[in-house]
Amino acid sequence: MPSYTVPAGIYAAEAATEIRKSARLPIFLFPTVFTPPAFYALFALALGRGDAQAATHSLATFGVFAAIGPALFGFGAGVAQERESGQLALKRLAPMPAGAHLWGKLAACMVFTAAALALLTPLGLLAGVRLDPWRWPLLLAVQILSVVPFALIGLGIGYLAGSKGA
Repeated sequence: MPSYTVPAGIYAAEAATEIRKSARLPIFLFPTVFTPPAFYALFALALGRGDAQAATHSLATFGVFAAIGPALFGFGAGVAQERESGQLALKRLAPMPAGAHLWGKLAACMVFTAAALALLTPLGLLAGVRLDPWRWPLLLAVQILSVVPFALIGLGIGYLAGSKGA
């Protein structure tokens, strides 16, 4: 039986396409990338009044909140819209691996989550968050990886609901 290998370039190209597609949509960028830092600035900076422990807790939770937006909107609404418009059927006919489409969406969600975290982290420092140096990369990794379960929920919503419902 012949073995087939899939070039990694297909996955990278699909991820780059998803990132470009989402970056061109202000209706996607503003709620997913800018809302978590704006809420953190409101609750931790404006209303937090210098409580470093509360600011640290808020930074951790708003980082996961930053993962929810791209995962649910990127997967849920995106898959539902592609399914209704016929783009998903067209992608299934294309000679690319089935996982490339999902990987592209997942990679885009992680990139936009990282963008939101890049805005959240300096706000956390302004709010008084002080962590050991080894905890910062661990916190960011957990927050970025939290995209995966929310993306699976979004994928389920995208396949079950219509684009307006998702």
